[in-house]
Amino acid sequence: MKNLLNKEDLLETLERIDRLTPETLSLWGKMNVNQMLCHTADQMKMMYGDIPTKDESNFLSRTILKSLALKKDDLPKDLPTLMEINQIEGHGTPAINFEADKKTLKGLLLDVPMKKNYDLVPHPKFGKMNTDQFGRMTYQHIDHHLKQFGV
Repeated sequence: MKNLLNKEDLLETLERIDRLTPETLSLWGKMNVNQMLCHTADQMKMMYGDIPTKDESNFLSRTILKSLALKKDDLPKDLPTLMEINQIEGHGTPAINFEADKKTLKGLLLDVPMKKNYDLVPHPKFGKMNTDQFGRMTYQHIDHHLKQFGV
């Protein structure tokens, strides 16, 4: 399973991000490409504690659902978005400058291998995550949205 802690998976993800342009169109969903860059960066900022969230987890979501989610290769296209990082609802980092937003996301991705378990805050739905789980889930999330934009 792909994981951002794996150097090859990280480099592949960075290369796919580099293929995005301000004109890249979505194959599904409502976000434009710049909103997607901010949304995926915000997901990482959320886990780093830079975007506060509320705990919406329960025993089922912290155990069985988290385990199942980490094993999936493709996320559903209609997966609900956490309100704190929902670009369409006007939350999260505003998409203002495409190149700057792309650079921010890439910088956050390059930080993933250096993160330790104690650097991460609990996920609002899945609770406490270790660095490996964070690397896997973040890969899945970004992969989902890069596929949304055809890269």
